[in-house]
Amino acid sequence: MREEASPLKLALDQGILRQGSSIEELLAVATPRSRQEFGRCVIYYNFDSDLGKDRASVWMVDGKMTAAYSSNWQFFDSTPPEIKTSISRIGRGRIRVGYFPHEIQELREIEEAEMAKLKGQVMKDAVPPK
Repeated sequence: MREEASPLKLALDQGILRQGSSIEELLAVATPRSRQEFGRCVIYYNFDSDLGKDRASVWMVDGKMTAAYSSNWQFFDSTPPEIKTSISRIGRGRIRVGYFPHEIQELREIEEAEMAKLKGQVMKDAVPPK
């Protein structure tokens, strides 16, 4: 990786940040200016660096790093497919509202259903109460 790379990209390239890294490890290297929360998945982006705004995104599921992308590179991605599918459906619905505002109720119902899946997925591995 080139020397003028941001601290985030250098840490990813050098393996300081890797699949399974925690939010604390991420914040020790770089500070995200934005984030989107989708149940148990949080996407961090718009990282500050001395080089300006870093066009990278980091995905965390259950507090652990599962994916890291820059504008032209995928470092890794182990995000479960069902989580990526739900987030994609939510994102497409949000874009669609701008073009078809009369469909807002239907799109809101789709988003609520997908968010319920994202929040509910934690329970599928949990022990049911007695």
